[in-house]
Amino acid sequence: LGSAKAFNNAEPLRITTITVTLDSAVTSIDQLLIYDEDARLLGSARLDVSVSGGKTYTLSVKTKNITIPQRVDYSFYVRAQLKHRDSGGTSAELLKVASIAIIGNGGWSNRTYSQSLTGTFNTHQTARSMITGVTNAGSVDEPLLSGTDSEIGRFRFMGVRGDGSADLRLTQLTFTLSQVGSVSLSDVQIIADGSSERSNCTVSSSTIICSLTASFGSLTSSSRTLTLLADITIPSSSSRASLQVSLNEPGTPTSAGAVQWTDGTTTFSWVGFEGPVGRGTYYAY
Repeated sequence: LGSAKAFNNAEPLRITTITVTLDSAVTSIDQLLIYDEDARLLGSARLDVSVSGGKTYTLSVKTKNITIPQRVDYSFYVRAQLKHRDSGGTSAELLKVASIAIIGNGGWSNRTYSQSLTGTFNTHQTARSMITGVTNAGSVDEPLLSGTDSEIGRFRFMGVRGDGSADLRLTQLTFTLSQVGSVSLSDVQIIADGSSERSNCTVSSSTIICSLTASFGSLTSSSRTLTLLADITIPSSSSRASLQVSLNEPGTPTSAGAVQWTDGTTTFSWVGFEGPVGRGTYYAY
């Protein structure tokens, strides 16, 4: 969920309490696991029922030997352990750390210190499944030729389910088309590995949108390779032509990206990757 850095200028500091406060209450959280910079588990922060709002988690570390040397940065990070769906875990809850604070005693003076820490906190979202990878399943580059039913991109999608009854299925892909030399495309279709069924895609300017039925997009049992086909026309006057399709935007929990999918409960429009999500074969004439 994020990381923070503690620093004490005056003297060594023995940490006794770490408090993590979220932006809002999240019912799917069982506990927050706190690790130090060496990936050592410091403990589990539990919901502090003495604080109103249901979004404050506290870890008492009085039995631990955690001492920050004087004038030395000490970093730690926070991960969420979520409840199983049968224990109250739900899909599509937004989750973000608002602040992290520590309380400790001075190593020389035994004075009590309280610090609100700076850190990096990103927005996350709970789901029963997740997309774990999108890769180019074709060549890096290929010659570009006029023709019908020509392959213009092939992508492999991978994912994992969080529980046995969860679904994981692609529902829509938005490809960005880059082209040079007035190459024109028509009759764009998408096909899935192991199936002869085809689905039509729509082309608008530099965007290709493919809506996927369950038979096309299911990732429940294994990965899935999807191939884009199109009729390609290259003008005879063109001395240089190329095209490439890519899945560019990963999106965020609050903005739509190129890959839309469902975990069986909620439809998501983002994946947890850096952009571009997947860059297809480069075809050149």
